[in-house]
Amino acid sequence: MSPRTLPESVRQRYSDNIARHVLGIARFGRSYIMESLLEQGDFSGLQLGYEPYIAALANHPMRLVDIARQLGISRQAAGQTMAQLIKADLIQQRHDPKDGRAKQLVLTQQGKELAKQGRCLASALEERFVEQLGQRNVALLERCTHELCQSHAEQQGQALLAAGVLAGDLNRLADYTERTLMHLTMALGHPGLKLSFGQVLSAIGPMGGRIQQIAQLQGVSKQAISAVASELETLGYIYRDTDPLDARQKVLQFTPRGVRLITDSVSSVDKLSEQWQQALGAGRYQRFTSALRRLYAALKIEGELFTGETDQEVARIAQQLQAALGAARARQLGQLLLQP
Repeated sequence: MSPRTLPESVRQRYSDNIARHVLGIARFGRSYIMESLLEQGDFSGLQLGYEPYIAALANHPMRLVDIARQLGISRQAAGQTMAQLIKADLIQQRHDPKDGRAKQLVLTQQGKELAKQGRCLASALEERFVEQLGQRNVALLERCTHELCQSHAEQQGQALLAAGVLAGDLNRLADYTERTLMHLTMALGHPGLKLSFGQVLSAIGPMGGRIQQIAQLQGVSKQAISAVASELETLGYIYRDTDPLDARQKVLQFTPRGVRLITDSVSSVDKLSEQWQQALGAGRYQRFTSALRRLYAALKIEGELFTGETDQEVARIAQQLQAALGAARARQLGQLLLQP
């Protein structure tokens, strides 16, 4: 079973909605900055998950509990990432001058340099957005994204955030989006959901989902995606089927329970959209969503996910046809296909 079995209105909203656009653009930005930093060769062992911690400490020291509260995660989860950052010599601990019993986290010199280069790359990324949308629309994205981040901070009793670059606010908004959709969907009868599940669930299109393709899209290892897929399979949301284009490979498909999950998750997106429309007003919300959709399309984010027309699939089809028809007849077929 695949998303083709969803009601058409649900299938359309599953593939084209504001949450997908926010998450996709934020992921594109993180990957752009990460790949650029790695190409420069000044840093090694970087992970996409480090960005919110480096950004949080870029302006002033903070306690671990305050960072966890700002990011909306547990202190234990924040502590695990902080341990990695300390080991990488990007963050260090020092005594809190206001409370000798407590400790603050601060950027090391290398961490400060990373934050500086990250800001430069974020500015370059924004220039790329301007090329696609124009300055006026990018300015609209900046204002609306920051206002939504501020609104969420107020709702959660967190300190208001200073205006930042678009890339940083998009990351914060994407984090909030993932957490909110997970909790809303869990309340609809899907206990046991994890944030990591979204990496796989959102990447299963009409042709199913292939682990290697999903790993490339999400910027993580095949092993990580395979582990998440195994959890989803155990919970009964997906199953592994033989790839119709390559019998040696497996493709991830939704089970009936998985289809219900996607249907409910689309309802959760609708609720989130209503919240954002109330925060921005109907007119600005419409312009905001329109600009996001245009940028998402211009950057070709997940462009092949819902068409199935990947180069790899085309190559496999060509190989199968050539094996079945022979080289000469395959060329004849190609010539026929090229005819108007």
